This record gives sequence, C-alpha cells and structure tokens, in this order.
Amino acid sequence: MFKKSSLTVLLLFFLISLPLNAANLSFLIIESGLPDRSKTSPYSIMLENELFDMLFEMGHIVSNAPILQLDIKPDEVFPSEAERDFELAKEGGMEYFIIGLVDHSSFTNNVLLRMFNINSRKMLGEISFSGRQANSPRETSENIKKSIINFMQGVKF
Repeated sequence: MFKKSSLTVLLLFFLISLPLNAANLSFLIIESGLPDRSKTSPYSIMLENELFDMLFEMGHIVSNAPILQLDIKPDEVFPSEAERDFELAKEGGMEYFIIGLVDHSSFTNNVLLRMFNINSRKMLGEISFSGRQANSPRETSENIKKSIINFMQGVKF
C-alpha cells in the first residue's frame, strides 16, 4: 500500500514539475481593401478560425477581438486602430498580442502577421505571405496553417 501511494506521489510530483509552455495570446484581424465593407471576407474569417484553432492546439490560451475593417491598409507597425483591443487584452491578463493584416486590394490577399509583447510593446516577430485562394477551401486552410506554424516557430517568446 505504501509503495503504491509513494509511486502515485512521485508521478504527480513529476507531472507538476514539467515546464508549462502555455502563453496567454490575444489577436486581432484587420482587413482592408474590400469594395463592400458591410461583409467580412471569407478569407479573413478562415484566417481568424485557423489562427484560433492552431494557437489553441499548440497549448496556448487564446482570445480574439472582432474583425476590424478599414478602407486602406495601415502603414504603422502597430496600427492605432488596434489600440483599444490591445488595451482590452492587457486588462484581460494576456501576455502577447497578434495583429493580422489582410489586404484585399490586390488579386491575392496579402497577409501580414505580427506578434507583440503586451508589457513592452516590442514586436517579437512577423511573417508576410500571399493568402491567395487555392483550388479548394481545404487547400486554402492548409496554406494558412503552414504559414501560422512558420510564424509561431519564428517568434521568440
């Protein structure tokens, strides 16, 4: 009996001592260049869903803000339009903030993902990729997933 409870305590201690890699992440998708701002682009919705799913599957705690639509793509590294959502994420205890810029003004959907540290506002990494529609929604989804994986592997946090 003593052996069994000792083994259980040792196993529990081992599991508790493992490092946890979960981070608190919040993200915002900003889309620009849409001719009709009354509708969100299906590509932006797919990007938002894949980003949420991939980050969650990586073990992170994830929240997001509603997709924001602008007439033109912002030029700033940290767009002023993202300030309110950034502050809400900070108040909510998030550690990192990701901004996804989707520019629909060209034939392809140009995507730029940037990750910021909430406390220092330092940009930790970015990736740019062409979000062109593939032959099928599944293929488009796979392309987005690959880009998100590349982005997260390149970020030092």
